[in-house]
Amino acid sequence: MLARQVQTRCFSTRASSAQLLRDFLHQSLYQGHTGYFGGSSLPVGTLTQPILFNDLSSKSVYQQLLHEQYRKLQASWLTPSEIFSPHWGTGRLALDILNWLRREAQPLYATATYRSIELSPGLASVQQTKLHGDNYHRQHFQVHRGDAMLPGSWGPASSSPCFIIMMEVLDNCPHDKVVRQGPAKGWQQVVVARDQQGHPAEVLQPLTDDLILECMTAASWEFPPRPWWRTQLDSLLGGPPDGEVIFLPTTALRLLQTICAVRPCHSIIAADFDELPDVVIQGLNAPLVAATAAGVAKDFDTYLDSNLSGNCDIFFPTNFSALSQLYHKAAGSSVQTEASHLKTSDFMTAHADTAATRLRDGYNPLLEDFSNSSFFLAQSLQAGH
Repeated sequence: MLARQVQTRCFSTRASSAQLLRDFLHQSLYQGHTGYFGGSSLPVGTLTQPILFNDLSSKSVYQQLLHEQYRKLQASWLTPSEIFSPHWGTGRLALDILNWLRREAQPLYATATYRSIELSPGLASVQQTKLHGDNYHRQHFQVHRGDAMLPGSWGPASSSPCFIIMMEVLDNCPHDKVVRQGPAKGWQQVVVARDQQGHPAEVLQPLTDDLILECMTAASWEFPPRPWWRTQLDSLLGGPPDGEVIFLPTTALRLLQTICAVRPCHSIIAADFDELPDVVIQGLNAPLVAATAAGVAKDFDTYLDSNLSGNCDIFFPTNFSALSQLYHKAAGSSVQTEASHLKTSDFMTAHADTAATRLRDGYNPLLEDFSNSSFFLAQSLQAGH
């Protein structure tokens, strides 16, 4: 029982002033100039020259090239859109889509508008510079500084057909956390409060938040099977040492609700991680907390350390089956919708020029480097859409 007490002591049942976990994580990632995406040093790198995959002899040569780019750029990561351009934000994807429309579908390009909603001021500035520096595209591209969860960030509601593209957006959507400390006990929500020394600490409260309740009931949250000996031991101890813990994608649900409200005639294309390696934080859908410099990552076992706030990426895996359920819930029972998901390699095999990214030894990073990611495809089947 001592182990149980040690592992659960971070949970208190008292708090005078507290935030839901999603609000605490939102500040860590996005608040002003102190959030991870708000500082002057952007974590996303930009390649100055395309990678010529067919000229690379092997996987090891390709990996060394990426390592050198990380070291040179001093970036935390390069998005797939940067690596595989032209065939995801720094505006690279927007530029490539508009280039393709202009080349292949002139009548559509003439009336198309690509609107980016970007919460990070630094990334918004990079996008603005990149797209408005192109004489052709500046009339077809807009970047709006705002939170896509908020309807006001989208401008006036519109029933015109549109595509909504979200590349690695879902992983940085803050989650909420719920805990059940025994099979016979109810779920409790986690909030973050300051202890007597001013350090953030997790606090258990009765489950009352409407968005958390809606997220819990809208989808199935099933724990992976546990080894038989673990189940027997937990039974003797009265449950898992940390209780049952679920990180819920409440912000993603709110985002889907907003999309369905302000752009009802939509088609959604989203890509993100379906699992993350070496996560040490306990719980279903638990996040990876990492700081990366020159392509070298260092993982942490908490998101509560004040010294890490604003200095670490906090990203979550996406349960795409649950995401489909959340999407149907967000759209409402009166709206006909469809949603599906597939592994990134399957999506790229069907839609990409995979020969262009094959190395001379046969290795294909487009198909093989992102095995822990998937695409989510959804649309509202409104009349005339």
